[in-house]
Amino acid sequence: MRQVPHIPRPQVVNTIRRYLRAGYDVELLSPRANGGTSFLNELLTELRSSNQLTCFLPDIVETEPLPGTLVSLLAERDQPIVADSVTSLELAVHMSRGFGGRPLVLVSDGAQAVTPLLQAAIAHYRRKSSLQLVVLTESETSLVERASRAVTVNLPLLKVDEIGDALELLIDAPVDSTTLRRIYAKSGGLVKIACAMAEVATIEGRLKLLDGSWVAVDELWSPGLAPMIRSKGLSLDDTDSTALEELALAGLTSAENAIDLIGQDTLRRLVSRGVVAIEPSGANHWVTVTPPLLAEMLSRQSVIPAMTSKSSVRALSGLPGAATGLRPQRELRIGPFTPQLLRGLTERRLKVLGETQAAWDAEPSGATALAYISVLVNEGASPEKVLTFIDQASDLIKSREHRAWIRVWEARVRAYGMGDLERGIELLTAVDDLGEFHGLVDAARIRMQCDLGVIPPDAEQLLGGANRLPLTVQHEMQWALVALLIAKGHLTRAEQTLALISSSDPNVFSVRVQAFSSLIALFQGDYKRASRLALSGLERAADDLDPEMIRFYIFVISLIVALRGQGVDVARIRETLTGLGEKPLFPQVSYLGIYVCSIIIGKGTRAELTHLESELEQLNTRESTMPGTSRAWAKARLVAAAGATEQAADLCWDDALRLLARGGRLAAAFVGVQSLKHEFRKDRAAAVASWLSDIDSEVLDAALAAVIAADGEDARAMFEVLPRLVASGQIQSAVEGYRQLHAFPETRADATLSARAQTDESQFLASLEHGGRDLLRPGTTMELLTPREAEVARLIAAGLTNRQIQKELVLSIRTVENHRAHVMRKLGAKTRQETLEAIRAWMSAE
Repeated sequence: MRQVPHIPRPQVVNTIRRYLRAGYDVELLSPRANGGTSFLNELLTELRSSNQLTCFLPDIVETEPLPGTLVSLLAERDQPIVADSVTSLELAVHMSRGFGGRPLVLVSDGAQAVTPLLQAAIAHYRRKSSLQLVVLTESETSLVERASRAVTVNLPLLKVDEIGDALELLIDAPVDSTTLRRIYAKSGGLVKIACAMAEVATIEGRLKLLDGSWVAVDELWSPGLAPMIRSKGLSLDDTDSTALEELALAGLTSAENAIDLIGQDTLRRLVSRGVVAIEPSGANHWVTVTPPLLAEMLSRQSVIPAMTSKSSVRALSGLPGAATGLRPQRELRIGPFTPQLLRGLTERRLKVLGETQAAWDAEPSGATALAYISVLVNEGASPEKVLTFIDQASDLIKSREHRAWIRVWEARVRAYGMGDLERGIELLTAVDDLGEFHGLVDAARIRMQCDLGVIPPDAEQLLGGANRLPLTVQHEMQWALVALLIAKGHLTRAEQTLALISSSDPNVFSVRVQAFSSLIALFQGDYKRASRLALSGLERAADDLDPEMIRFYIFVISLIVALRGQGVDVARIRETLTGLGEKPLFPQVSYLGIYVCSIIIGKGTRAELTHLESELEQLNTRESTMPGTSRAWAKARLVAAAGATEQAADLCWDDALRLLARGGRLAAAFVGVQSLKHEFRKDRAAAVASWLSDIDSEVLDAALAAVIAADGEDARAMFEVLPRLVASGQIQSAVEGYRQLHAFPETRADATLSARAQTDESQFLASLEHGGRDLLRPGTTMELLTPREAEVARLIAAGLTNRQIQKELVLSIRTVENHRAHVMRKLGAKTRQETLEAIRAWMSAE
């Protein structure tokens, strides 16, 4: 059967009409909730306007022999029939008499409406008269293939602006562009789901009418959407439903991983049912559940057991949080950028760049100049290009506010883009006659000193008196104050300042406020809140196509993953770094932090991690006072892996002292704790404790208490701190704490303590996804293999061939070959003998 290439939706009606006139049957492919029934009504209107005889056949239940509309239409034309007893030949005769032998088009909303009895009657009817079928269906059927001439036409998704028009008709006002993109992305472009989202959101207050447009003021998911979204998978059997849930929990994953997870046949079935999409990007094919809202619903409502080989989440009685319905901890997944997101970011950059440049060309002014400068910086334009434009536009800058901003941008380009911090500070210091807008340059200078230099002692005082200044100045000074307070470790005050910003304009700053809130929650020890805010915030930033916020959220998530002790394959990290693109001109802190955390969490060979470190050194970016951006922390991980733990401890300690001298007390304490983890020294522990006395960070307090308990072999102190480590998300530290606890003399000598440690540890590990196997553990490279790779490796060591491993694990031969290649790469082995020796060495060490 002929397949028609993709055509725009408005042209589909005319395309179908041309094929009908040429005598073709048409199979119209459309996913559920794509507005297919509405489209059929449009098609019927067009056909009837040209005097084409038509009959609409709505979808029916399987037990009905004929569609009721056809029976009623024949009765109106004096051809009554009894559907339960009429034969196909009799039905064809009645149809021929009723329609006068004229050419007829049957338009069917679903393949079931064309029942076997009707199919046979159509064959009889066609012997004397012309009859064409148009069948709307989710997947290809054999229905129209029986015709001598048949064609398949795809009904494309509506575009964003078309969805916007539909929503405006539904809720009586336009939806603002950012909210519309979020609805479109979550609905997967399916108009019925988009309409349901908008209608439910307006009822529940998640959409607010502001300045004549509907604006999202909360997340767009609602339990009220579940029945409609669930209908996408209603016809799946239990096996496919479970497989779909596992893919939803996996998030964006490669086709290879998806096949390993649910099997190739199951994946093909889910793709054919339209609930899973596979899209190529570069050398990979990425698998996602579609629409995204279906994946979100399945992830929220998952009940898949955790301790199976395909584990996800498990609610265990007797565990902390089980009685209250809280889920035990699951690993965070850092996925690559989807092809859709990359396209969206590129299209938005080009659009904004073109619009701002056109605005400047049409009407050169201070406002259009500043807008264009901001876009150039976000685009990563060369510092020289930005400075040239600033010189060109300076003569047009008249107002004090615009003069302040032009000075700020010049200073940022020189300090961040060209590495000339001294000149940047000078530009922001030697200014006058800015009046009430002087706070803009003060805020930029203090932010710059937090990022690149030494925090001035009077910084808080300078930023504290913003109440009577213009709103834009207040906001800039408050944002600089948030960064300053975080650097100093005054997290509660930083949170209070964020509340002030949010109260002044909750819609404008909500994504940015949420980003800083997630970072604050992380260091306050509220792992669950930090994770929830970071993951939902990243989704919002992606919906908004905001590259700056995307980078910030990925940094926070990477830091959460690092504190958890979870590992991420270097290949996956590479995908993320590629999606980030080149180093931005400003801001650079989150970009630096992502690279640092990538080395901490990376799972791969030493050569791969060393290459990441060399790229980090080549970034030519000054270190910030923001915790999680220390190059020494990353370097120490590699040094310690080589066995030089004392050197690793010294690297971190020296960096801690430098950060302390710069005023970055939180970052200093953070790296100081890392130093103690490599090698404990009482004088250093006392110093870190003194730093923490002025910092409200539960995550660092718990980490310090754990290393002190471990050094003193204090079993009771370790019992007390372990729940704090778990609650604050430091899962690998908790794993290590239990290991140490079993070895303490006090525990070994006391049977009660030993039994308690065994019970607590078993329950703790059972609450983790994969039983904690996703966590980083110091030791040999073999421990960096995935569970499936380790399973294959053991079978290799047992002497099994690829074909035997395939039968043993019920995998495809290609999947086995891929796993073997991954094992060899991670072990650094090039020959079969080298691989055997490396695996056996690890097994004996175990």
